[in-house]
Amino acid sequence: MAAANRMRLKRRSLVVQRLTLGVLIGACFASVRQTQAQDSAVDYVNQGMKWDKKGEYDQAIAQYDQAIRLDPAYALAYKNRGLAWYEKQQYDRAIADYDQAIRFDPNYALAYNSRGIAWDEKQDYDRAVADYDQAIRLDPNDARPYYNRGTAWQNKGEYDKAIADYDQAIKLAPSAAAYTNRGFAWSNKKQYDRAVADYDQAIRLDPTVAAYNSLAWLQATCPDARFRDGQKAFENASQAYQLSGGTMVGAIDTLAAAYAENGDFEQARRWQAKAIELSTNNKEKEEYRSRLRLYEQGKPYRQKP
Repeated sequence: MAAANRMRLKRRSLVVQRLTLGVLIGACFASVRQTQAQDSAVDYVNQGMKWDKKGEYDQAIAQYDQAIRLDPAYALAYKNRGLAWYEKQQYDRAIADYDQAIRFDPNYALAYNSRGIAWDEKQDYDRAVADYDQAIRLDPNDARPYYNRGTAWQNKGEYDKAIADYDQAIKLAPSAAAYTNRGFAWSNKKQYDRAVADYDQAIRLDPTVAAYNSLAWLQATCPDARFRDGQKAFENASQAYQLSGGTMVGAIDTLAAAYAENGDFEQARRWQAKAIELSTNNKEKEEYRSRLRLYEQGKPYRQKP
């Protein structure tokens, strides 16, 4: 009887071993399948990034969709898809994807930074600042959220806070964009000498359309006559126009202001009319029309102090 019990125990032990082995083998196969799915998800994300670089955002989104289907907790795929939605100006969809990226990776500084940019586009500057705060807390050595938070503060009219953030962005990674935006903040504080110095430094670092255009605008329209220079305004506005390929409406508007500062109101009217024609923003069009009326009266435009 004891021998029979031992036989049953042995058989039961073999059954347990077989079951355990089966579970282990199944787990191994599941792990392999999961790894394969994750590897495939990475491949889809890489393909999506290639489409992103080409500006083919629908194709990129399709690749990120596949990555998320294979790995539903893939934070990078959500973040990248959010960037593609952002480029398509579908900011709510972008924010929803950034939400998911942050849900699966609460320490994802770039996802906070990207979501802040989307809130900025929706003119929800308080939420933008909150997201930049988080990005900076998570990665205090990244210049981007400082720069972006500076832009949000500037949009809120808080120029001292904007300048402090641009200072930090420049300290971490000097860029023409940070100098240009800081120059604009100085101009709004009527510290035009500092604005000119920042625009000049931006041009030395990288002669961008924005830097040339901002400097030309100040030289053509500054309420303080000491900083106006019609000839330099025309030269810098022409540079901005050429660098933009003649497509940037703001550069055309600045070129018109430069002509007006030089007393050539016929050309000022011509270029201002072109800016009005190309503008797609109703508020902007009205501003351009108000300047055109000045040029028709033979008067240059001056920024309001």
